Amino acid sequence: MRRLKILLAALLGTVLGLVALVVIAPAIVDQSFYRKGVVQAVEALTGDRLTLAGPVRLRLLPSPSVRLSQAELASTAGDYRLATREIEIRLDLLPLFRGRVRIRRLLVDGATLELDTTRLGPKPQAGFVALPVELTEARFQDTRLRLRSEAARPPREIALSMAVLHGDPGAGLLSLEAEGQAAGAAFALEGRLGRIAQLFQPTAPYPLGLVLSVGGARLQAAGTVDRPLAGQGLHLHLEASAPQLAATLEALHLEAPELGELKAQAWLQGALSAPQLRRLELRLRRDPALDLEVSGSVDDLLTRAGTDIRVSGRIHDPAVLAWALPRGLPDFDHLVLDGRVVK
Repeated sequence: MRRLKILLAALLGTVLGLVALVVIAPAIVDQSFYRKGVVQAVEALTGDRLTLAGPVRLRLLPSPSVRLSQAELASTAGDYRLATREIEIRLDLLPLFRGRVRIRRLLVDGATLELDTTRLGPKPQAGFVALPVELTEARFQDTRLRLRSEAARPPREIALSMAVLHGDPGAGLLSLEAEGQAAGAAFALEGRLGRIAQLFQPTAPYPLGLVLSVGGARLQAAGTVDRPLAGQGLHLHLEASAPQLAATLEALHLEAPELGELKAQAWLQGALSAPQLRRLELRLRRDPALDLEVSGSVDDLLTRAGTDIRVSGRIHDPAVLAWALPRGLPDFDHLVLDGRVVK
């Protein structure tokens, strides 16, 4: 969740720094002046370094807007770098006179966020969190997230070809649609989220509903988070289904024999620093020759402390056994399971 907080702080810090500039900038001003103003505003709000290699374009009418080209925001701690080809923000004019900021359109094109997860630390709370911000539309194009956990390994990359957030003032929610690739597999993500301001100043549990589709499988998370940016107070119901698990694994470039259908559900609770898995129920069934059931709970998914998992079922398929069991074991014709895994 620290990575999410850094990403939101970086992006919203940039956006609201531009908002401040639009509100105070005169109609005609030398570009070097408002270029310096953008840099000072964003760096003051985020505490990080902003570099503008391209032009800065400012318009006040018919609606205030700012466009930045080749902007880069880098953490002073060295734990992240956000580079964008272009950022454009367009505001509604009338709400500004009532002391509110309504972002009519936010466009982020060609963004790359690089995170060094080994150096991530807590970020101080930025000054923009108290501002009443509303979002009508945000669109991200050709966006990449690169995660580096060990210096010796290449970074993992998630590529978003498209991501769109739409605000619904009546419902007070944001709708999300996204498409991209991870580990060479195409995925689609959709859902509903709470308001942006509620992320930083939660007055009630933050609503969250997401559906991830990849390789014919579907993973759904629905519920609330008490303190989303702190990653605390998780109350999320998880459901997963893969009608043809082998086909899903193939989409992830993993070969497997025919495995049948996977269905699972559980509750994710606690905090992201020590997430708890409760009431797990999982079943993998193909036919009478392959039928497995898993149930139980885990007190801490990261350390696996408090694991109490029951496994039962049977596998009467030599091909599945050869795929699932470690190499070097004698050949098995069938395997019957009935036991518990406890830690």
